[in-house]
Amino acid sequence: MTTDYQASKKLKILIINTDMAAGISLKKILLSLGRHEVVIKRDARYLVEKKQTFAYDLIIIQDEHDFTFSGPDLIRYFTRKHLVPIWCKFVLLTSGAIEENSSIIFRHLRTEMLPSPLSPKTVQKLLAITQASLNLFQPVLKNLHSLSAAVLVKQVSTINSSKLSSLHKDELLLLKIKLLFLGAHPELAWQLTAKIAHPGDKYREQLFISFTSGQKEQFIQTLESADIQEYYFRGYVYYATYLALMEHKPDQALTSFSKLEALVLRPNEIDTCALLILQSKGLAAAIDFIHHKQKIKTSFYYANSLSISLMKVYVSALIAGDTGTLDKAQILAALDNILTDNTFDKGSFKFDIYEPFIKLGMAILAENDIKTEFEQLCKDKEAYDVIQLNILLYFANKMALAGISLDIHKQIEKCYARLEMSPELLSFKITNKLVLQNTLSKDELIKRHRELGNHHWHENRRFRALRHFQKADAFAGDNSQIKLYLLTIMSELRINRYWGLEPPALIEAIDKNSLTQAQQQEFEQYLKTQQSKV
Repeated sequence: MTTDYQASKKLKILIINTDMAAGISLKKILLSLGRHEVVIKRDARYLVEKKQTFAYDLIIIQDEHDFTFSGPDLIRYFTRKHLVPIWCKFVLLTSGAIEENSSIIFRHLRTEMLPSPLSPKTVQKLLAITQASLNLFQPVLKNLHSLSAAVLVKQVSTINSSKLSSLHKDELLLLKIKLLFLGAHPELAWQLTAKIAHPGDKYREQLFISFTSGQKEQFIQTLESADIQEYYFRGYVYYATYLALMEHKPDQALTSFSKLEALVLRPNEIDTCALLILQSKGLAAAIDFIHHKQKIKTSFYYANSLSISLMKVYVSALIAGDTGTLDKAQILAALDNILTDNTFDKGSFKFDIYEPFIKLGMAILAENDIKTEFEQLCKDKEAYDVIQLNILLYFANKMALAGISLDIHKQIEKCYARLEMSPELLSFKITNKLVLQNTLSKDELIKRHRELGNHHWHENRRFRALRHFQKADAFAGDNSQIKLYLLTIMSELRINRYWGLEPPALIEAIDKNSLTQAQQQEFEQYLKTQQSKV
């Protein structure tokens, strides 16, 4: 497979750049190298309001947008909302390109971080590698969600990698790894990660596989790699923070995340840090932290994001019932002040999408009837992100609408799956835990996790099912049925441990007399199968 540029191959390209002169200059270079379709947009506001997919093969973004999203935010948004084809390649143009950042956001075609402006030679190389990637992987990626992982593994295995560049060999490996993992072969997927040439991509995949499959020894070993902070610093910090949250160590989570203070915190990182401070040091400290960051004058996007973060810590403190020296009336007044503040005069995507939820939240906090407004918002729940859905979940639980709550929670799970390890994922984990623990009883939590576990199991999403049954087991303690489910799913996934869970301890804890007759037969069959493997 050659990577020579083929001028006859036409690409659909989008340029997002606040500097229109720079965008036009780049467009001229692109058109001089082939008959491409090139569109220039000054910012992304028109994109985030759309619902249809944009059929671009390549999107080039000048980082740091004043009105809406930063470059990484845009890529995450496009990816999570499926607004671009799965094979779309992204390039971030920045004045201070850092190689490790290219691995932060997973795309099937590697995201490039390049210094701006691009030279004609760099553009030609970029077109060449994009075209080669599309020729290689587009046929497989088109069928990623329609054909089985086993069929697609065979298809990619026919690709001859001997003449591929290092980048394309890595992209081929990443596709094989994803397919093996989807096909319930986590150990084979893990073994392939050692062949990835790009250190950042290798560490990202190793952490994802070991974390998702619950292999703590592999996960810790990767997290402690000598050069991981050089090539995958932000990812390293995010995973270390998530681990501390999962192990119920809020102070350690804050300590881990605070390592980012050596860099300039992005708005979504400030949001996460404020929530970590809230649960570790209290509301007053979280407010002081955000106020300090608000003194840094950068852009309306930055200011709007921090206003949303401030609202989030106020509401989170109210839900947790720990507001320090502030009472409910003072917090509602502060929220109303933020809502009417002129920070939002120029418009903000974040504010526009959250405004009805904010107002509804203030209404329920003021103990007003919100049933009509709530029902109206629920009609569009398939279009919401995890923040909006988490708010709806809180409303549904407070109104004891169990069926609606479960439907919302299933939609949350669908959106949650699109969140790669990121500040958004960390913030969601903190706030979702607050909502669940303060709106559902222990028995309701056990029931909910069992319902979600069965839902994912039925849809063959076994790792997600395992995560929920593990949570149900932690709450229930001595429920033999849940332990049998854990054993069965671990067997289906071909894993011998999942974080602190191991089959011998689960087997010993099962009381056969508490199982139904069918479950007893299932348990006996499991034991026979394991014995035959031995």
